[in-house]
Amino acid sequence: MRQPNPTCDAFPSTTNCPTVIGNLNTTTQFTPICQLVGSGVGGNPYWVRIVTSTNLTGWIAGYYVNYTENQLPDVPNCIAETRTTYTVWVDGVNVSETSAGCEAAPSTTNCATPIDVLNNGDMFTPICQRTGQVVNNNPYWVYGVSSNGQTGWIANWWMDYPDNRLPHLGICGNYNGTQIGTGWQTYSGGIFAPGDLNGDGKADVLGIKANGDLHVYYGNHTGSSYFSNAGGGTVIDTGWNMFNKAF
Repeated sequence: MRQPNPTCDAFPSTTNCPTVIGNLNTTTQFTPICQLVGSGVGGNPYWVRIVTSTNLTGWIAGYYVNYTENQLPDVPNCIAETRTTYTVWVDGVNVSETSAGCEAAPSTTNCATPIDVLNNGDMFTPICQRTGQVVNNNPYWVYGVSSNGQTGWIANWWMDYPDNRLPHLGICGNYNGTQIGTGWQTYSGGIFAPGDLNGDGKADVLGIKANGDLHVYYGNHTGSSYFSNAGGGTVIDTGWNMFNKAF
């Protein structure tokens, strides 16, 4: 483990971090603080700033961490990312039209309809990100707006950011949602999900009809139905129309 210093903290390497302050073995426990691209060791460009169980803080090469990928998940970059717009660094990058398949698993196959082409120096503003097809060891794709005003997907690899995942950007959801039923407008008094009501470890849903009947739908999470008592649920109480709001 190597001692931090301003040069080391900017670009960790054996040269920039010359002072060894400790030796770790295979049983040593430590907590990662942050990670940063530096001089690669064993094909891994990342270094990790850690604190040991004896409160010693320093740098180790990511190559020596017991993790199968170069970049540790959920460990922030040591240099805070503040940009919201990024430069594309090669020519001919397709911005792909969104679709259900592309949103679920972005790839060159699922996101096959180009709506814009970006070249070296063009800008892209991400809205959200998610994992998909691996492009040059980076599994992340970003959904955002091109400098030409088109909204779609590109592989994160084509932007000028050294890490796989943008640290400040949320994970994309399902924009269109998934329809799981019809007729829910009958619960004009409100629909809410307070959690597990019957102790089976599955989330349940409550609905209040205009007449005040309180219905429960017990979450199924298996099989073809989302609820074990689909088809109207089960009335568990009355008079709930006395409440102008329930949550």
